Amino acid sequence: MSDRQTARPADSLLRIASLRDFDGSRDRLIRRFLIDLSREPGGEGASLLLDEENGEILYHLAGTKLVRQEVGEGEGTGSPSGHELTIETLAGKPIGFLILDSPVDENHHILSLSGFLGVTLDNLALLDEARIESRIDPITGIHNYRHVTEELQRELDRARRFDRVFSILMADLDRFKEINDRLGHLKGNSALRKIAQLFLHSIRSVDTAAKYGGDEFLIILPDTGGEGAFQAAERLLSHLSELSLEEEMRISASIGVATYPTDGKQARELIGSADRALYRAKDRGGGAVAA
Repeated sequence: MSDRQTARPADSLLRIASLRDFDGSRDRLIRRFLIDLSREPGGEGASLLLDEENGEILYHLAGTKLVRQEVGEGEGTGSPSGHELTIETLAGKPIGFLILDSPVDENHHILSLSGFLGVTLDNLALLDEARIESRIDPITGIHNYRHVTEELQRELDRARRFDRVFSILMADLDRFKEINDRLGHLKGNSALRKIAQLFLHSIRSVDTAAKYGGDEFLIILPDTGGEGAFQAAERLLSHLSELSLEEEMRISASIGVATYPTDGKQARELIGSADRALYRAKDRGGGAVAA
């Protein structure tokens, strides 16, 4: 007998209920749900129509491959009238529909399966939000130490695999403690936010900028050699000198440059090289770049 013929409602509920603790991607969750549902009587050919940020998206299977289809305004889904089950969060907020090729009665266990899906999608959204927040520095609003160290390791892995170069910049604000002591930490934090946003908007979309420590920032520059990284650091200093801050504060920074593989082949080695270069820049009085 096939899985569909031997499937029992209790087995289906247990299998789908296990998805409540799913911690993979949204698409993987939906694919797994539709595959499991396809084994159930009445679940063959099911699809999902979900409300998302960019509009309605119709999900269905082509074999075992998940297909996403944008549904434009006024477009139909092709579902027979009366064969749509509302997908709701635990709080009762509707987020879309489960579309079936054949109707089910009010006692059908597929109703319970669709309920589990709504709760799981809601939980996954909350988990994604928590993941994002855990990698964002609350003071500056840019990436934090945890994220940038993980990204640095990923960039190292890519560089080794494809024989590429990349560089990092370690930037430390000059005499920033004096600003905190003179104006207070609230004004100091406000200045940090503006500086972080300046760094973020002064780099390419493929680069990563993060708050590495108290007033230290780490920037990863993929596919960038030492000369290009040095020029990028000088641009950052130029933009920083033009930054308008409260109380007529003037901010400068010292920046150390390190390049893979010349200055290190491991994350710790690269960070150490950039840090030593940073202190050479500070020894020049600050407001300088060193490699």
